[in-house]
Amino acid sequence: SFAQNTTINAVTWWGIYLNLADLTNGAPNTTRWDTLFFDDVAGHPNALVGGQIVNTTVQRTTVGTGLFANNPVTVYRFDATFPDFTALAGTTYWFAPA
Repeated sequence: SFAQNTTINAVTWWGIYLNLADLTNGAPNTTRWDTLFFDDVAGHPNALVGGQIVNTTVQRTTVGTGLFANNPVTVYRFDATFPDFTALAGTTYWFAPA
């Protein structure tokens, strides 16, 4: 949520890749993501409100290691840029890279 209308055209997030079979450290398998913005209803994501940028090129950087369910994992930083999305003042948004 922002105090005034705000243009968003870049995001950064941190995360891990997991093997689906056993939830252990996995190998990165994509450099392109869908970046989505949803509105908020009662503290939960609701409807897609804009900013649906499909197949966004994302820069991935290894930043360290961590643990997930007692298994060592690699932690990554992801950076994406995309066309402007205007976040309206006082509106809570949920950002979802997919």
